[in-house]
Amino acid sequence: MRFLTAVAANMLGTFIALGGVFIFGLIMMAVLIGSASRSAGPIRSDSVLLLDLSGTVPEVVSGDPFAQSFGGESAYGLYDLTESLKRAGSDDRIKALWLRTGNVSSSWASLQTIRRALTEFKESGKPIIASGKSFTLPEKALYLASVADSIFADPHTMVEMNGFAMTVEFYKNLLDRLHIKVEVVRAGTYKSAVEPFFRTNLSDNNRDQLQAILDDITDTFVWDVAESRGLEPEYIRRQMDNNGTITAKDALESGLLDGLRYDDEVRRSLALSAGLDPDDKLRTVSFNSYARDSRKSMKRGPDEVAVVYAVGSIMPGKSSDVPNPFLGGKTVGSETFMDAIRRARRSKRTKAIVIRINSPGGVAPAADAMLREIREAAQELPVVISMGDVAASGGYWMAMGSQTVVAEPLTLTGSIGVFSLMFNASGFMDETLGINYDGVKSGPYADMYSGLRSFSTEERAMLQRSTDQIYRAFLGLVADARDLEVDDVDRLAQGRVWTGMAAKERGLIDELGGLDRAIELAVEAAGIDADQLGIRVYSTPRGFLERFSQPLVRALVRVVFSVSGSDAANHLMKTSNHLSDLIGANGKVLARMPYLIETR
Repeated sequence: MRFLTAVAANMLGTFIALGGVFIFGLIMMAVLIGSASRSAGPIRSDSVLLLDLSGTVPEVVSGDPFAQSFGGESAYGLYDLTESLKRAGSDDRIKALWLRTGNVSSSWASLQTIRRALTEFKESGKPIIASGKSFTLPEKALYLASVADSIFADPHTMVEMNGFAMTVEFYKNLLDRLHIKVEVVRAGTYKSAVEPFFRTNLSDNNRDQLQAILDDITDTFVWDVAESRGLEPEYIRRQMDNNGTITAKDALESGLLDGLRYDDEVRRSLALSAGLDPDDKLRTVSFNSYARDSRKSMKRGPDEVAVVYAVGSIMPGKSSDVPNPFLGGKTVGSETFMDAIRRARRSKRTKAIVIRINSPGGVAPAADAMLREIREAAQELPVVISMGDVAASGGYWMAMGSQTVVAEPLTLTGSIGVFSLMFNASGFMDETLGINYDGVKSGPYADMYSGLRSFSTEERAMLQRSTDQIYRAFLGLVADARDLEVDDVDRLAQGRVWTGMAAKERGLIDELGGLDRAIELAVEAAGIDADQLGIRVYSTPRGFLERFSQPLVRALVRVVFSVSGSDAANHLMKTSNHLSDLIGANGKVLARMPYLIETR
């Protein structure tokens, strides 16, 4: 009987294995066929480049066709987009750019990068025609579209002109209902990352800093759109103050649009603008295909600028690039990052390093270990820091490894402050679940991080001392790196978040610009000849096959939320990721930015 059972088990295992191989083979064939069908092929003359912009343009992509087919990865990242637009501006085959916008949700620093690239394309003399593809034109889409020579919209499009808002979530009432207590220790009067756990509204300091950020965003939108559209800034402000959502007809009369067009009429206008025959079929090239083709021609000279990405919350260990709402968001692991820096530094081809930081911070000791590796590299090679959407708290800590720091005007940075967060779940376990605990310990503090009791007065004082020490160390390294007095840094610090333009005025960064500007500065510092220049990217997201080895539930949850695509689902995912990061760092001293700063 045991023999027959063993034979049956072996046969079943064999069938399962063969079935898995067969299914995986089908997946590989589908991806290869899909990849071939998506390849750019020859780009013909008299083509119009079609750029569909919706959702968020990622910081960096793996370029893996498997990840693009099954992981929902974009065909291009932010730097790919800007470099492809530069190439298209001098590509004789491309006669015009058709910018079609949907519900754009990229952060404002990324929008500034994209808008600047669109402006440079326009300066090549080739026309840009913008239109909507979702029958709505939100402010972020209008911000990008305003660069165009002409903006067209479907006659029944609704145009958003209601201004911007930031909303902060507070969890105190929820935690009270669950009988969960939160222990908070912080250094910095503006270090508001912990406020949602013990308040139900904004503190005055927090309200001040958020309003200052929002004012910078609003001013940027107003001035840029007004300049591009030939309107007065105060006129744009009145439109935002007096209107919520306006019709396309009203937007046309207000000078925000150039015409009401259906899709076929936009195509005809494009042909006329590009000097093509409007009666011929418009020859378009998708930006996905063009970006893939551009990546093949990326600079590959012998003298390389290494671009090392640090994207996500800073944590010890390995990086994770598969976000989901239950197991945490993207993280930049100290081990992964340091390994990338070492590989870049040890390559004989590397002549300079650009570190692209897009991180709200995280565990302070991990950020410090990464800073150490950056400083080691800076002793041998020029190192330039490029800040993305956010490089704050621990992300700003890392940036102190270089004497040259570049950020977009609306990058969120600073937040020089630290905090510790501890959850006491004993009430939840006892009163909600009916579980209680008892035990023995070798000393009075052995169970202080158990999460099953509150801190004693002595324990709280210990944690406050360590938090204050790390804060003072943070102030010292900023003072040394930025050539400032510690007291001056302290006045700028206190956990306050600044925009890039405000940070530059206060000496916290050196120059305004994007990753391309940081690379230019690195090339200048290394004395690299343009003909010898090569760009090599480190720390890109993992491909599909590497991700496939992770627990299946992570991939499934990610797919469910990406397919839903609703604003509510995406916001829930981001919020859950944020909470997961904080809970995962329970009891650690964190250099992290306040909650999630999003502008709607």
